[in-house]
Amino acid sequence: MKIMTTWFRLFLTVALIFSITCSKDSPTEPKVETIVETTRHVIVFGLDGVRSDGLQAASTPSIDALIENGAVSYTAFAGGFRDTPSQQATSSGPGWSSILTGVWVDKHNVTNNSFDGSNYANYPHFFKRIRQAMPEAFLSSIVHWNPINQYILSDEDHKTNGSDQLVALQTLLLLEKNDPTVVFLHFDDVDGAGHSNGFTPANSDYLAAITEVDRHVGSVVRGVEKRANFQNEEWLFIVTADHGGFGGSHGGQSDGERTIFIVVSGPGTLSGELGESPGMVAVPPTVLTFLNIPIDPAWGWESAAFGLQ
Repeated sequence: MKIMTTWFRLFLTVALIFSITCSKDSPTEPKVETIVETTRHVIVFGLDGVRSDGLQAASTPSIDALIENGAVSYTAFAGGFRDTPSQQATSSGPGWSSILTGVWVDKHNVTNNSFDGSNYANYPHFFKRIRQAMPEAFLSSIVHWNPINQYILSDEDHKTNGSDQLVALQTLLLLEKNDPTVVFLHFDDVDGAGHSNGFTPANSDYLAAITEVDRHVGSVVRGVEKRANFQNEEWLFIVTADHGGFGGSHGGQSDGERTIFIVVSGPGTLSGELGESPGMVAVPPTVLTFLNIPIDPAWGWESAAFGLQ
């Protein structure tokens, strides 16, 4: 019995050693995976004077590609609500004020391009709301029409102005050298073409100017995609206008002057053309919602976010 017990113990010892050796060589060992946190970023493209029907008539492959990856409304509107205190001139001063503050003229008080009587203290540029929630955010405003930066902008890390081409080139440099959270861009040449020969799809110069600004949009999007850390970033692109036009001018309440568009493209957006007709004041809540920043009702914003799931 002692001999059998000894052999049995030897057998158990060998079996245990074999089991341990096999477990060390087993290919089913759990692997430790590195989780990389993604960051969110936004670029708002402001296309001065682009009518909704002009955008649809012109050759715009870059904006079309954004729409394929997002949502669009071709029935968005400038000018506030007709025949109410919010009705405002379809001019650049009131228009960009509403796009950047999230409120209409009865709150921001900008009635024309002089900016006299503005109430940005109570209804500031949406950059200020981002700064309050994200003190470390890098915010940039690069514009052709400098009054946007001169009068509306309050808090920023970076601002500059120049021609449409310079706006695009400066943005590409910014994307290469810095890590912006939100960038606002303003392009003005389409508005110039409308004033020269008419805000209408029948004006070939007007359509050509829209095609040219589409080229700038495309170059900026490609600049984003070339960023070294692009695979760990989520970018939302918003494209809109401050007004349309009628004949060679704008400022009134005709459909051609009021009807604009809003494109929202990127992760977490709805798909295709939406029946919703948001006001231009939808831009700030859309940006902050994408950045997961709560919107305070005390800000008095006039719209919910647009185009996000």
